[in-house]
Amino acid sequence: MASQLALQTLAALFQRDAKPSLRDPMRFLNDAILAGHHQLLRYATDKALLDTPRTTIVACLLQGNAAYWAHCGGLTALSGAR
Repeated sequence: MASQLALQTLAALFQRDAKPSLRDPMRFLNDAILAGHHQLLRYATDKALLDTPRTTIVACLLQGNAAYWAHCGGLTALSGAR
């Protein structure tokens, strides 16, 4: 459930913002992952869960001749561009 909610959040933001490309792909990844996290917190609050659902997110954007990626989960958060 947590991974599905996070993926739906990132996908919706991508469809909204990538018209036809993103101005700042790294900022998008950071903001989208944070939005996914906030969605999980809201879900836990709305359902009165004792613990917040957790997931790991790995995302990669290809734009132009570059790849941008971010990873968040467990105790790590990494991002980069190439």
